[in-house]
Amino acid sequence: MLALLPMLPVHLEEFLLVFIRTGATLLTAPLFGNRAIPPQLKFGLTLLVSLVVFPVGNARGIALPPGLISWASPSV
Repeated sequence: MLALLPMLPVHLEEFLLVFIRTGATLLTAPLFGNRAIPPQLKFGLTLLVSLVVFPVGNARGIALPPGLISWASPSV
């Protein structure tokens, strides 16, 4: 798990996409979307699942557009 940490700054945009998508999935699930579950636990579980899933997508060579965050922001 600690071997993933040096990879994160290089692939920060991809990790953020995985993290946001994982968080949205977990928060809309009936079990984890409940208010009885503390927000710290939801965040920790989202981070853990994202750290586990991120290398799988990265190893498959899923290509994202270059400069994804600038591509997604609205043009002014």
